This record gives sequence, C-alpha cells and structure tokens, in this order.
Amino acid sequence: FPVTIKELLHYKKYLEKYFILIVDDYNHPEVKLGTYLGLTEGNFEIIYEKILPARYNGDTENYWNGIYIALLKNNF
Repeated sequence: FPVTIKELLHYKKYLEKYFILIVDDYNHPEVKLGTYLGLTEGNFEIIYEKILPARYNGDTENYWNGIYIALLKNNF
C-alpha cells in the first residue's frame, strides 16, 4: 500500500488533536486508497475535506496531479 497509510498510523501519536493533512498527487488511485485506509484505520474524523483535481498529470492550469486537503480530528 502507499506510504500514506504508514505515515498516518506511524505519526498518529505525534499529531495534535486537530490538524491539517495535505496529500499531493491525489489523482493516483493508489494514493486515494492509501489516504482512505490510513484515515479509516487510524480512526481519524474528517471535519472538512477538499479535493483540488487535475485533468491529467502535469496539469499546469489546475493542481498538477491533484491535491487532497483535510481538517482532521485525531481520536487518540
């Protein structure tokens, strides 16, 4: 699985109760899956989320290859 799962679970104990998560290259299916699984397995609560899409990799008119931004609650 992508690093997002490992990173979220590894750093969970160091994160504040509320924090902002930014995930680059969110257009990649494996990045979406890794983010979803990390948030689910880590029992994070999504307060707000926004996906900034791109039409293709390298889309200079949008967000290159997509970005995911979320305000999360860390349920320790």
